[in-house]
Amino acid sequence: MTNYSSIYGTLAFALALITTPAAAQTDAQPVADEESSASAMGAETIKKLTEQADTAYNKGDYESALAIYKTLGQAGNSNANYNYGLMLRRGLGTEKDFSEAFRVLQIASEGDAPNAFTELGLMYEFGEIGEKDEDIANDYYMRAHEKGSSRATYYIGLNYLEGIGFEKNVAKAENWFKKAIAMGSDSAMRELGVLYITGNKLEQDYTTG
Repeated sequence: MTNYSSIYGTLAFALALITTPAAAQTDAQPVADEESSASAMGAETIKKLTEQADTAYNKGDYESALAIYKTLGQAGNSNANYNYGLMLRRGLGTEKDFSEAFRVLQIASEGDAPNAFTELGLMYEFGEIGEKDEDIANDYYMRAHEKGSSRATYYIGLNYLEGIGFEKNVAKAENWFKKAIAMGSDSAMRELGVLYITGNKLEQDYTTG
């Protein structure tokens, strides 16, 4: 059973830290920006809140998870902003809000959250913030790939395979799937296996699937 008093007690403490005027926290501390807010919260508090949010999310308690991720995100935590934006986009613990999701994910992408670029790409690919734009989507996937996202790398391969924003090219799709597999993508491994099994591949390579 979820200990709501513990979650919201920690949440209230964190909110107090990031909303208390800088002068009241320490005479020497400058006005808090995102980075200093996160520092003020403290690594142990951030870790505890993140664990509570992750546990709540995995148990399906999306409202609690959303509230904690939002608080951490407001304190400048990029991964929390990514999770918060993801939940807004998918409508978990709240109504779907593509506009706010896009705003939050953009902030997350400026920090250490490579899959924020992936989500932004998906929003463009599926037209969630206006007209579909597959070129911009692929640009975001490329940026996420450069930051180490196996998921985005898989999507690049998939879009080469299906001709989405790229000229259809099975050989390039194979190459990107192999890159994604090297980065740990199970989805890319399955997709590459399908390429070999179905013969949608250079004939001489068929037996290697």
